[in-house]
Amino acid sequence: MSHFIPGGFKVVLYHDQPIPDLPSTDLIQKCSDTQSFRSILEQNRLSIRVLGCTSEVFHQLPSNLIPFKLDTIYVMTSSSSASPLLTNENAAPQLISVLSEKELILRVLLDVVDCFHQQSINYRTEGNNGLADACRQIVVNVLEYIKQHNEYLCPP
Repeated sequence: MSHFIPGGFKVVLYHDQPIPDLPSTDLIQKCSDTQSFRSILEQNRLSIRVLGCTSEVFHQLPSNLIPFKLDTIYVMTSSSSASPLLTNENAAPQLISVLSEKELILRVLLDVVDCFHQQSINYRTEGNNGLADACRQIVVNVLEYIKQHNEYLCPP
């Protein structure tokens, strides 16, 4: 599915405990140890757009492992104030603090929806209806997943 996005699209989530209720796919890769995290970053450096990890893990990353196309970094914290991760030279990615796994999962899924919805519009504008429909189907599938797990992801 990630091949529908020019340049690729991947979300990489690092958490020391496996994140339940979110399947690993070619769009979303999960890992629970530093070695796996670094390996995923090395193998997918050109296609990673969203990264989820703790500030400690991010600070320990060598600069050559930080993805080029990084749009968003979700920092899992225990309080609402995240320590600054980025210097001015690499301040392009948006830094968002998340307080729970539920919030992280929901935000990541909404990033996938946004990316594929925008690409669907681009393909439709270019007249490539087959790829536009494929991207739109991914959006529908992700929204259906959110709906099926609504009680977990969006408690009242």
